[in-house]
Amino acid sequence: MINNIIVNVQRYLKLRCFSGDVTYNQNLKKLQVWQQSRLAETYWVMHNNKEEAAVLDFFLTDIYNGVNLEKVGKKLTNTAKVVDTIFSDLSLVDTGIEYNTLTGEIDQQLTIQLFETMGVAEISTQSYIQALQQLNTFELRHQQVDLLVKFSNMLHEVLESPTISRTLKLSKYPAKLGGLGEFYDLVMRGFDAISGLDNSEETIASIMEHERQIYINIEQSVAEPFTIYSA
Repeated sequence: MINNIIVNVQRYLKLRCFSGDVTYNQNLKKLQVWQQSRLAETYWVMHNNKEEAAVLDFFLTDIYNGVNLEKVGKKLTNTAKVVDTIFSDLSLVDTGIEYNTLTGEIDQQLTIQLFETMGVAEISTQSYIQALQQLNTFELRHQQVDLLVKFSNMLHEVLESPTISRTLKLSKYPAKLGGLGEFYDLVMRGFDAISGLDNSEETIASIMEHERQIYINIEQSVAEPFTIYSA
């Protein structure tokens, strides 16, 4: 697991957003804002339920925005020690960082395709769909969904284990020393979000399958692929 984490951190640090390219980073931000708006619109019905809204907000803000792994990259040795001591019984870090890295790579591909290859100034639904179809990397999208489902399931496993939960709650300082402070905070916010919803595991699985179907729709050129979610 440690080797996978190191490899994925190194992949993450190669992303173009760290190159100092101001124009690229502005375009990346436009893409991220557009995608978050699309997700909010697709799952607007969840805002009618306080507990479901908390889960949705966790995905829209914490999960989608990702975790900055620059500090991890500077402390890989310490990070390995932290993972061994705090997360020894889980693959939370491994899965979370792999998801974080893959999402960064997918967004990078889309940003380049939209703004550099296609030359769009502002993203529209049509240009977004066109970019996805031209890239034809739908397998990566399905992998992204799979990782997010796996990560969510692991959060539930931790919640169901009082011993592991207690250990994590006492591990904030060592996690910070190992460069995993932001990741630790994300995990704890995830606990808060899903613990307030009795059927959170089923709700998250339903959301992820809806997302998977959206990308299948786009791949198959279905008209109006962004269907609105209904519980």
